[in-house]
Amino acid sequence: MYHLTDRVRKCSGLFVLLAIQLTLSSVAAAVLDTNEPTNGTKLHQRAKRAVDVDDLYGRISTEDLLQQIRNEPYIVQLIEGFVNTYNKMKENGEQNSPVVIKLAQFVRETLNMPNLNMVDQRILGQLLMLRDELPRSIKNAVFAQRVCFRNVENDEYLISPSQAYLYDLERRRVFTWIPGGRPRDNFGSWELTFQGNDVFIRNFRTRENMYAPANIYKYDSDRRRVFTWTQDWIQIGGSGLWKLEPEGDNVNIKSAAYPEYLYAAGDGFNHDNDRRSVYTWGPGDKISNGLWEIEDCT
Repeated sequence: MYHLTDRVRKCSGLFVLLAIQLTLSSVAAAVLDTNEPTNGTKLHQRAKRAVDVDDLYGRISTEDLLQQIRNEPYIVQLIEGFVNTYNKMKENGEQNSPVVIKLAQFVRETLNMPNLNMVDQRILGQLLMLRDELPRSIKNAVFAQRVCFRNVENDEYLISPSQAYLYDLERRRVFTWIPGGRPRDNFGSWELTFQGNDVFIRNFRTRENMYAPANIYKYDSDRRRVFTWTQDWIQIGGSGLWKLEPEGDNVNIKSAAYPEYLYAAGDGFNHDNDRRSVYTWGPGDKISNGLWEIEDCT
């Protein structure tokens, strides 16, 4: 005889099978949803709406817009957001704004993400094209392991010289190399470390940071000497930070501690036949011999 208990058993079995199926579906969805790099940025674009660059550009600061895009959880949205923003920047003449440095940093960060090789090559190609279209000095500053600074006016490279040119035990003079060409032995090679929108500039050979010293080390009322610090770089604090201001494919370099631009002085200020003195310009305005090209010297 078919008893009530048999029906109960059969219904219970169906509920168990249904519960198992639901559990397996949840596990499968979770597995699919974890196809992402370790930094939390997922590989594939999903239903979530991306940051609307057309709507937000000009209504909020470009730096805030870039930060919103950077917070997107999907790589494809990151790429499309950065590409669209740079197109807007070019349309509005903003590619010479310092914010292009932040964009370059975010592009580098994206290019270093795990699983990037799984992104559609057409979309990845757009990001690589953006990188290659960045102002040359900014691209080299952000992507090169070591750089050289060429003074555009004099066609001379920034150097941190040998021990013979110490100002005192804690300070080494900074020059440009008058004979021209990249100096040998890495005296003219520098490493850049970004801190927010500013940058530390460290000589590759001496391992010393370039900085703008206190007023007592001014050459005169218009000129502040520039040194590298031979001791623990932390001691120089904010005076060792610099701002890069794009101007086409070149940059102006401004002290973050003083409103003064780095420049290579005129011939009357040469240290000797091979070395031109480098100062910051006290009056604070941009100066023609303060324009620099940042080259990849890796």
